[in-house]
Amino acid sequence: MAEIGWRFAPYNGRVNGLNDAAENTFSNDAITLFVREVIQNSVDAAQDDSTVRMVFNLDKLKRPALEMLRRAEIYVQAGLRASEHKANDRRAKNQELQYLDRAELAFFHRALEALRQPEVTVLGIHDYGTTGLNGAIAHSEDPAQESSWLALTRGDGISVKKSGNSGGSHGIGHNAPFAMSDLNTVLYISTREEEAGVPETVFQASMRLRTIQPMFFEDGETSVDQYGYFGQCDSDEPLPLVADQIPEWATALRPNSPEVGTSVIVAQPTEISDDKLWLLIAGAAISSFYVAFEEGHLSVQVGERYLINRDTLRDIWTELIESGDYQELLAEKKGSESDLPRIEFVTTRHQPDQSGTLDLGELGEATWSLRLGDEVGRKGVAFARGRGMYISHYLPLMRLNSIKRFPTFSLFVSLGETRASEVLKAMENPSHTEASIEEVDISMRAEIEADYQKIVDAVIGKLEELLPNTENDEFELNSFNRFFQLPFGSGNDEKEATSSRVIIGKLSRVKRKEGTPTEIPDGSDSGFTPREGEIERNYRPSEGEGFDTPEGEGGKKGRKSYGVEVKDLRLVPAPGEPNVRTVHFTPLDSERKNLALYRSGQKEIERIQFRPQRASEWTTQLFIPSIKKNSRVSHRLEFREEDLKYPLEGRLEP
Repeated sequence: MAEIGWRFAPYNGRVNGLNDAAENTFSNDAITLFVREVIQNSVDAAQDDSTVRMVFNLDKLKRPALEMLRRAEIYVQAGLRASEHKANDRRAKNQELQYLDRAELAFFHRALEALRQPEVTVLGIHDYGTTGLNGAIAHSEDPAQESSWLALTRGDGISVKKSGNSGGSHGIGHNAPFAMSDLNTVLYISTREEEAGVPETVFQASMRLRTIQPMFFEDGETSVDQYGYFGQCDSDEPLPLVADQIPEWATALRPNSPEVGTSVIVAQPTEISDDKLWLLIAGAAISSFYVAFEEGHLSVQVGERYLINRDTLRDIWTELIESGDYQELLAEKKGSESDLPRIEFVTTRHQPDQSGTLDLGELGEATWSLRLGDEVGRKGVAFARGRGMYISHYLPLMRLNSIKRFPTFSLFVSLGETRASEVLKAMENPSHTEASIEEVDISMRAEIEADYQKIVDAVIGKLEELLPNTENDEFELNSFNRFFQLPFGSGNDEKEATSSRVIIGKLSRVKRKEGTPTEIPDGSDSGFTPREGEIERNYRPSEGEGFDTPEGEGGKKGRKSYGVEVKDLRLVPAPGEPNVRTVHFTPLDSERKNLALYRSGQKEIERIQFRPQRASEWTTQLFIPSIKKNSRVSHRLEFREEDLKYPLEGRLEP
């Protein structure tokens, strides 16, 4: 008979903290992103064209279920000792405790307190009409076999989906439930059909702590790595419990347990009252999957309060959104900046002034919904894709110069299960809230960029067809830098006002260096001070190339190369990565292809160092061969912390 209990991998010499970058991707707006991820995973696992049915409910773990969690208490106690040891060491050195140190201590104290309570609350998410989590339950069975069970419970960066139009793409969505748990513990129950057609149920629990060395355990011998699993613990790898091995209390956690599907159960969810929790979950579901509900792909029961499906969709929208209840709660909890814009754009799908289809050629056919008028608070375009998941209104636009005179509008485009949907999927960030060509593997970038340009051209063409010519009306040309809702502001201040306004019929300018040649250091090191670390230059002009010699041949005044200020430079923070920014700008020149960044307003011109995504070396210039005048450019860069304290300017240099 198999031994059942908790199993943590032993300490392997590498120390992993409680902080997990992938998990932190979801922690900034835990509930909204959690709801999006768990629903997306279920929709991706739909049985053929079946409607996926989901239930969110609250339950209690009592004896004997609590015994399962309490058997992990020795690891939590050791984790607390390890965290206190690190904190005491800092105090002894008169060093201030860092935020992560304080957060780690708070977690272990909170976890111990929860484990000692007579009951533990759990939030269950149960799906039906899906395939369940299929495939091997052990890596040793067949390393080449794809397994959705292993991808969800023990994978990292693994995405096992049936279709290229699936919602998930980065393989880190399984981190979202942990961001919702005050115990960093999630339980998984899945009933799936085996080859013989007989349903099989598997169960496993997972806990995430930190590396704990032997000195922090009472026996002085035990050591653990970051991840622990409850199940069969006497084999070479942690295996789930199967069939009769599963205790009755675990089976009882899943309503209608014999029906094929999966339950993800969050232990000790982030504290919030039931009514507010259900409102936040229902609001996130209806605003993120409106198209899926409308097209009959999805039905969601939220507690005993809301049932959202095709038949109730419009009534629930009125109750949650038109009443303002959801928005009011978001404001109270300081919801993420993406929530309210998402609601505005989905309102366009809910109540459009016009709607129709959009031919994308070989990329498929999309549907569009358009809203006009004074009630439109945000000009731009938003997308849903696949089986109806809202993706983003933060998307790069590659051609601004083709948009001329549009009034205020809101356009919602649903790409459906098309090749266009696959293109957008390839460009998305891990939390599916923004898209950039920088997210695409370099080997596929040119193809994806070309296909994305076709989508953009089709959207612009439809807008030019639908919207009136407003040549005699006043409007701000800068508002078109908001088309596709590129983040607003420049430098690190996203609320900074635009630097110029172009009004049809009259021109108003504020002095600005954008587009104006500016003297910069020549190929020498003069003009900037190297910092620690090797500096790599992507390009250094040769003599006579990109230089100006006003005194004629011989260059009596010493040669200077000229850079051109970029337009609308914006730095958008990356969730969970404090020194990483997505840098957006519009080039006003096609000849200069080296981007350099400077602290704004410095008397001495000094390039700052940054590091492109996936690069190992720091640099002061980024060579961008594909630059085109007036075509929006986005790149993901890592900065030194001290430089992010200043507003930045960007120039394109020879």
